Amino acid sequence: MKFLVVLAIAVFTGCHANLLWQEEPKTELEVVRDAFWDYVAKATQTAEETLEKVKQSQLGQELNTRISERQHRHPVRSGAAR
Repeated sequence: MKFLVVLAIAVFTGCHANLLWQEEPKTELEVVRDAFWDYVAKATQTAEETLEKVKQSQLGQELNTRISERQHRHPVRSGAAR
């Protein structure tokens, strides 16, 4: 009976004790840093997905063709042109 009372108290109080390994809580700087890098990763993924959609679209293919044609007509010169 005592075991059930202790178990009930542990469940209701939200006890998440790990007796073998306890991690130290993160500092505010670590939390902010992790959130920043999560944001950067999501923004990068979104940008890459959008770029792929543009490349696969008809407009993107037309722009790519025009850019390629202009590069063939006007090749980039080395530093001697400066």
